[in-house]
Amino acid sequence: MILTILIILGVIIFFFLKDRDKSLENQVDFQGGIQNKYSLLIQYLSDHPYAKISKVTRDFVKIDCVMPTTSTTFEILQNFNNVEVLWNSDFGMMGKHKLKWTFPSSLPQNKMIEKISYDLNAYENKLY
Repeated sequence: MILTILIILGVIIFFFLKDRDKSLENQVDFQGGIQNKYSLLIQYLSDHPYAKISKVTRDFVKIDCVMPTTSTTFEILQNFNNVEVLWNSDFGMMGKHKLKWTFPSSLPQNKMIEKISYDLNAYENKLY
C-alpha cells in the first residue's frame, strides 16, 4: 500500500517537473535566458551604485544592495505563466520589510516597473 502511494507521488512529481521544464523552455530559454527576458526589470531593480546581481539560475535572479546600515534584496522568479518579484529590506533601526508582486509573464516590463515603483513609494511613505 505504501509503495503504491510512493509510486503515485513519484509519477505526479515527475510530470510536474516535466511541465515546469517545458514551461521554462518556452518562456525563458527561447528568449535568451532570464536575464535577457527581464533585462529592463533587472536594470531598474539594480539601478543603484551598491546593487549587484548575486545569483542567476535558469528561472531566478537575485539582486543585492548592501550598504553600511541597510540592505535590500530583490528576487525575480519565473513560475509557469507568472513572474514573481520579492523585495526584502532591512532598514536597521526601522526593521525588516517585505513586499511581493506576481505578474503575468506576458505583461510588459514597464508596467511591472510602474507597479513596483508605486508600491515601494507608497510603502516607504507610510514608514516616514
